Amino acid sequence: GIGGGANSGGLARLVSTMLCCLPSFNRGRVHAVGGRRRLTPSLNASLWLVWPFVAVGIVSAVSDAIAYYLLAQVASPVALFNIVNFVMVLYNRNNFYLQELTYEPDPTRMDWHRSEAATRILEFEREYQVMLYGREAVPPAERTKQHYSLVRKGVVYSGSGNDVLYNQGTCLCEDQADCQPPDSHLYPFTSSGLDRLVQKYIEIGSYIPQFTGIDPYLNGPEYDFYWNTRPDMKGGFKAIDEEFKAFVMQNVESVISLHIVVL
Repeated sequence: GIGGGANSGGLARLVSTMLCCLPSFNRGRVHAVGGRRRLTPSLNASLWLVWPFVAVGIVSAVSDAIAYYLLAQVASPVALFNIVNFVMVLYNRNNFYLQELTYEPDPTRMDWHRSEAATRILEFEREYQVMLYGREAVPPAERTKQHYSLVRKGVVYSGSGNDVLYNQGTCLCEDQADCQPPDSHLYPFTSSGLDRLVQKYIEIGSYIPQFTGIDPYLNGPEYDFYWNTRPDMKGGFKAIDEEFKAFVMQNVESVISLHIVVL
């Protein structure tokens, strides 16, 4: 109809106007052939129309590659972050068994309690070694376990947390009021980093099965160490936990920001 022809003509003029704005578009594009006008395809015009989409595709591909790389870097720290949390859970759980051990008034039940406490501390020691050195700290047959497989390197090799483990030089307690004073018999342990505390903790656990009677008892030196170093142990583990949490969150936020910018 007349209206349709007018609309078609208007659309044609609009497209023609847009194309005429492109560089070199009017250079020999329309030729008269046998009394008819024919539009000759232009490579330059095609490129000018297509290049924005190509650019968006390239930017998307590059941003996805960067995001993949950043997320791939997060896998191992996340697994290590998980191990740090697991060690913290084991430590808190072991405190319950140690309380049961020292509170038990029946000598006939002490052998079971001692064996149970020692087993739990051995488990804690294994996970702590993985936390320090990664999956290489366990036998090859155990490295395929799900929570070990991604822990390619431990805290010692990661560059994070070593100050807390070895070079702290100050109290690890979150609340400084809980710190041991310099004249305390526990001060050499609580002021020398988390690792020395943990090694002493494991050492005591290793000879618990050798006790007899109702030992170790509530007021003995073993439980004295366990009980009075709790704020330092918890503070040290939490400090390492926070360092890895910050690293993981920084990488995840970078990926999210990258996608927001691209979109």
